[in-house]
Amino acid sequence: MDDKFYTIKQTALITGLTEDTLRYYERIGLVGPIARAASGHRRYNAVDHTWIDFLTKMLSTGMTRSRWAATSSCSGGATQRRENDAQCSRPTRGSSRTRCRSCRKRCRS
Repeated sequence: MDDKFYTIKQTALITGLTEDTLRYYERIGLVGPIARAASGHRRYNAVDHTWIDFLTKMLSTGMTRSRWAATSSCSGGATQRRENDAQCSRPTRGSSRTRCRSCRKRCRS
């Protein structure tokens, strides 16, 4: 992949998504974390574009964003696993606690 960085505007044009959608996907964890310039502006790269393209195709199959976020969280590497553990260790009720334990087991395997 190339070492070139793209602004959010360029990424929106390349992916066909709006800038607001890209920010939203990052905020809810479907994309990211996106690198930042010293100014704080997002800097996307070719790997990010590939992921966004894959994500867009998966969502076009009818998979909901929340289902995708739950499914893809285990593939996010060590950073995502730490975030999952932090989220899952929060006090929850009933079946939510069971789902969190199940997610942690899948993420660690």
